[in-house]
Amino acid sequence: ISTLAEARFLNSEAMITVIGRGHSGTRAISKTLSESGVFMGAQLNASDDLVPPEAMYEACRIASKKIRHTGVLTWDWSGFFEGPVEPEFENLVRRFLASVLEKPEPRRGWKLPETTLVYPWIARMFPETKFILWYRDPRDNILGGHLTDDLGNFGVPYSLAGIPSPYPSPEGE
Repeated sequence: ISTLAEARFLNSEAMITVIGRGHSGTRAISKTLSESGVFMGAQLNASDDLVPPEAMYEACRIASKKIRHTGVLTWDWSGFFEGPVEPEFENLVRRFLASVLEKPEPRRGWKLPETTLVYPWIARMFPETKFILWYRDPRDNILGGHLTDDLGNFGVPYSLAGIPSPYPSPEGE
């Protein structure tokens, strides 16, 4: 493949979304898609994220109600797969994606790292969507914090109780 435009999935009319942790290189993929003729939204920020993101952030908070914290670093995600997608979630996602959904372009998509948090419901809402999951060894980018690093920002319950500190306790304690 000399360009992404020659990739087979770009020859369909399915939407394309780039998912993965922020600061992992998803911007390069989004930029490559844009330069290959994929409409990635009417307004993009310097990271090539579709903006404004607030509707998607709120959609993530709605979806988080389906996640149950079951223990130290353990969650039950089955709520994403049982029952229908919440209508309020759908409305918020459609509001976030308005510029993409309204564009008659055959090649269109978006990139916003927070989409990763709600992948199961996005896949159910748009079953023809092609997902590019960008994974990078976290040791390369872990020092650059991202909003999605603390799932509590989106209402995902968790507790740090029971997680040993990586730092030795001061002597005498």
